[in-house]
Amino acid sequence: MKNITVLAIPKLIIASLILSILLTWPINAQSISLSKQEESPLLVMLHFDDGYQGIYTNAFPLMEKYGYVGTMFLPTNLIDRPKHMTLDQIKLMKDAGWEIGSHSRTHPDLRKLDQATLYDEVVGSRNVLIGDGLLTLDNAFFCSPMTVWDQYVALLVSQNYKAARAKELIIFDSPIQPEQHVQVVLKDTLIVDIKHWIKQARADNSWLILVFHEIAEGGNEYFCPPDQFEQILHLLQESNVKVTTIEKAITEWENFTSQSSLNDK
Repeated sequence: MKNITVLAIPKLIIASLILSILLTWPINAQSISLSKQEESPLLVMLHFDDGYQGIYTNAFPLMEKYGYVGTMFLPTNLIDRPKHMTLDQIKLMKDAGWEIGSHSRTHPDLRKLDQATLYDEVVGSRNVLIGDGLLTLDNAFFCSPMTVWDQYVALLVSQNYKAARAKELIIFDSPIQPEQHVQVVLKDTLIVDIKHWIKQARADNSWLILVFHEIAEGGNEYFCPPDQFEQILHLLQESNVKVTTIEKAITEWENFTSQSSLNDK
């Protein structure tokens, strides 16, 4: 593995103000809609958490059929493990345009870890993915397991990633955050639910992030059957949305906010 330069956690007394901000992010972050982009289609991101085998076996070919790519958040210790994707499968999807992010090493509740273990889960997992050629320092993305964190976790993540998703996707170097709707797709999610989410996001001029876990038959509530998944993809195609990745969405957002700043002067 390549040697990666990382930022250490500052002392608490120096970081206290930053911690208090991150604890309530995005409540304290200014959020604006995309109302000035009236001609732009709705941006939709498809996120796949946990690295289950069905993402490769079932979701990948269906996404290829519709010309879409997604973002996978992987617990690195589960790569090449039973019921999860192999490294070769992940690399194949990466080569096809899929985006890879860290979902820690072992998918723990990060709030309950000591400092050394937390560092390994957050930064160590990133370094594994960099070493495997799956992400870069410039475009490193993180998803907090179970979408929970506290100010200490948020601070460490903000020092080592460009953006992260907990309850919402946060762009760390942007003082202005885009409005967004993040929805977890479950086994009992109906097409009418997806239609409502699309309508709501359009009305709010916001991003829509759909979060999936396993794409397979059976299983628990987080399984999405392949037939249901294809119905969702077909709906997105019919709805004239733009399915994109985090990196591309952030680039559009940065261009939009930069242009808005110039127009306001």
